[in-house]
Amino acid sequence: MKHSLLITSIVICLLGADSVYAQIHGTYPQNNVALSLLRITGKPSPDTLETVNTHNGKFAFTTQLKEPGIYTLFLHDLDWNIPMLLENQNNTIAIPNLQSVQIKGGKLQKQITDCQQKLQKLTKQQIAITELLKQEKDENQQARLHNQQLQLEKQSNEIIEHYIRNNSTNMAGLFLVWDKMEWVNFQELENRFLLLDEKLQTGPIGQSIRQKIDKRWYLKPGGIARDFTIPDTLGNPVSLSSIKAKVKLLDFWASWCTPCRKANKTFITFYEKYKDQGLEIISVSVDRNARQWKQAIRQDGYKWIQLSELKSTPEAWYRRYKINSIPYWFLLDENNKCIAAGNDEKGLEEMIQKALKD
Repeated sequence: MKHSLLITSIVICLLGADSVYAQIHGTYPQNNVALSLLRITGKPSPDTLETVNTHNGKFAFTTQLKEPGIYTLFLHDLDWNIPMLLENQNNTIAIPNLQSVQIKGGKLQKQITDCQQKLQKLTKQQIAITELLKQEKDENQQARLHNQQLQLEKQSNEIIEHYIRNNSTNMAGLFLVWDKMEWVNFQELENRFLLLDEKLQTGPIGQSIRQKIDKRWYLKPGGIARDFTIPDTLGNPVSLSSIKAKVKLLDFWASWCTPCRKANKTFITFYEKYKDQGLEIISVSVDRNARQWKQAIRQDGYKWIQLSELKSTPEAWYRRYKINSIPYWFLLDENNKCIAAGNDEKGLEEMIQKALKD
């Protein structure tokens, strides 16, 4: 449904030094249309603070703001949300149409606006290149235009990460991660999320973003392995990030898994041949019985890093890595970037040799 949308302004007025009393006024060209002010809390559904109907082309909200937060204005007739960061000071919003939203408020909103304006410039360039590609017949020129698109995408991502990094401890940084989380792949979303301060990561909205990442995340060639901390056979915590090696073979196995024990015999050969050249093997067992796990290590003579959480709950790392069957391994470089993944040893030695040379 198409409408001509005009909201001249929404003004947040502050009254009093101790309490913040927000008055939100605006105009809307349609009468008897419901508008809702929603607050994002990290729950599956936002909290509806107020719902009002327009009257004579106008509407008014009244709500209290205790601290800066993420809100949306929901337009019921268009089924459309307009996200905003409201702060405990004067804020104004002007929406001549859905494609041109102007929000003015405090310092945090200004950071968001500055970021969005820079992104809009790049978006216009991307649209122009897309139009050129529709008309271009020469393959070399098409390749050149595609490369320009990739560069613009890279610049856009760098701009967003720059503003998140500069606002890593406040709601502006959280807003920039939350606002576009449905539009980016899980790896980009996680990279942005990890730029945030731990307090924001563990807050209600941060936890909801983490759940979204966990649901979508899996490791494939080109992706970055998630850092973890898992006890070794002595109970000492070992993190993936603490292991320094040119090439890492991250192996998931279990003592009761016959194909795993067979694969590990091959890994013994790999380890002896390439450990001095920069190979490290990290085996993560899905065992739940500590005695059986340690006995298999002794019997088979594994001399590399052995880790296990000895549990199979949803938060166990092998489950978070989406390991559905074992044996399964990931070949990583020194920065934990995935080179290859598989469930057998065919071609693995050649990949290790190549990675060590590279």
